[in-house]
Amino acid sequence: MARLLVVEEDARLQAELVQMLKLEGFEATGTEAILDIFAYTRMYEPQLLLYSMTSPNAYDVLLALREQRETVHLPFIALVMQGDHEGRRTAMEMGADDCLEKPFRYRELIAAIHSRLRRFAAYRGDVEETKSMLTHMVAHELRTPLIGIAMARDLMMRQRGQLSAEEQDELLYTISGGINRLSHLVEQIVYLTQIESGALSARTLAEKGQPLQIWQVVTGALDLARRFAHRQPYLDIDIQEKAREQVVVGDLRALKHALAELIANALDFSPADKHIKVSYWQAGDTLMVSIADDGCGMTEEQQQRALFDFEQIDRSAREQQGMGLGLYVSRRIIAAHEGSFQLFSMPQRGTQVVVGLPLAQTA
Repeated sequence: MARLLVVEEDARLQAELVQMLKLEGFEATGTEAILDIFAYTRMYEPQLLLYSMTSPNAYDVLLALREQRETVHLPFIALVMQGDHEGRRTAMEMGADDCLEKPFRYRELIAAIHSRLRRFAAYRGDVEETKSMLTHMVAHELRTPLIGIAMARDLMMRQRGQLSAEEQDELLYTISGGINRLSHLVEQIVYLTQIESGALSARTLAEKGQPLQIWQVVTGALDLARRFAHRQPYLDIDIQEKAREQVVVGDLRALKHALAELIANALDFSPADKHIKVSYWQAGDTLMVSIADDGCGMTEEQQQRALFDFEQIDRSAREQQGMGLGLYVSRRIIAAHEGSFQLFSMPQRGTQVVVGLPLAQTA
């Protein structure tokens, strides 16, 4: 049976819950000290958490738990006092899979546990499928440019002194394109690794983030996007600045990468006779950045698919390269900066992505 961890500061209630769960056939253990939860999750590796939100430290500990790689996806059922609507809302906002008010009925608790465990089992299956797909795609994306590089190298070595200047330039272009493609993939994987490990998170950025003028971020992203773009890297980009000197806090390289992925997508999906528009402005305490194109656009279904991990739209028709990680990596980096991400698109009318980043707090 599933392993459950009960975190409840009321010693008697905690003991009763553990006993009831054991009678139901679960492997259950409990702790009264909410601060001990990190040690218990590492030692016990629970599959579900019953978590009391009534401790003064409950919210801070839960936030820290959600930033740990090992427990970020751990399902939990929040336990709140009867009538504590604010506590219930906060628990759900922090990712609670369910919320029960004390005192609750025994059967109600058991039904909630079984429901969450079934959902988590389905999620684990999806995760394993995604891992398998990612392994296959990484192998493919690494091999493809390497084959091109190796072929160009071998040809230059075999026919040294016999190739014309134009032929040498063409082979060097092939090698350069393969290197850029590999470099882009490596950067994407590095950022995903940093995010999943917690090295790039809201907490680390609060401690180590630097004040950045938005023009620095956008200018760097434009240059990077032209390297990322596969189809039309030199398409015109119309820039509209309305908050050039405004400051956000974060990681310069990561934010440049996030915006560059969005700009590169706009370049790739725009017609050759059009240009894309990049603009930014202040809206209250938020810095807004918009990337818009006049390309093919997407249906509502395609928009939902585009936001999934590793999803590409009409790859065969548009001869796209890469793993479809761009939007996903961009969203994760922006989320780590506590920003917002909105996608708007209409078929044959184009696509717009609007990013919101919190402005730096002034003293």
